[in-house]
Amino acid sequence: MVQFSISPSGEVSEVALQKAAADVVAEWPQFDSDSIELNMLLLRCLRTVGTAATEAIAHTGQNLSKASTVSRLYVAGEQGLTIGEIANLQDMTHANASKLVDGLVKEGLVRKTPNPEDARSLHATLTAAGIERAQTLGPTLYSAIDAAWSGLRPTEKRVLIHLLAKVRMTALANEGNVESWLDDGSA
Repeated sequence: MVQFSISPSGEVSEVALQKAAADVVAEWPQFDSDSIELNMLLLRCLRTVGTAATEAIAHTGQNLSKASTVSRLYVAGEQGLTIGEIANLQDMTHANASKLVDGLVKEGLVRKTPNPEDARSLHATLTAAGIERAQTLGPTLYSAIDAAWSGLRPTEKRVLIHLLAKVRMTALANEGNVESWLDDGSA
């Protein structure tokens, strides 16, 4: 069973992760135990939230990537999304996004049409069956996501979004993959 501790100031920690991070730093003191604990906790959170969302949609026969793509195409409306936009939203390669969309086309949920603004790319839009699927799939998926994050107040969610975006921005910058930094320098 997972154990959590609450400090006198109200900070919550997962006991096993806090100990594991401290053990790493005891061996290699040049590293920051909070960074190590954060990384382990973030990976666990991703797995936990992903599992909750996957279980919520399991009865639909869709995996999480397909379900979120169908939902995002529904929200995009008649204009749909390009394969590149889907790749960006799903944080996957263009090739993987193309395979994902091809699978949805085979299932009869999506159609591909030439992009009127750029003949080199395709737009993916929902078919009538895709729209029908999205109308039930989207609320099921996003209800599970809402439930997973319901332990946080709205202000805590915004702070976490900000902090995680900064972590991602820094990691991408370290790889040389950030298009632009914040203009005000407050990152």
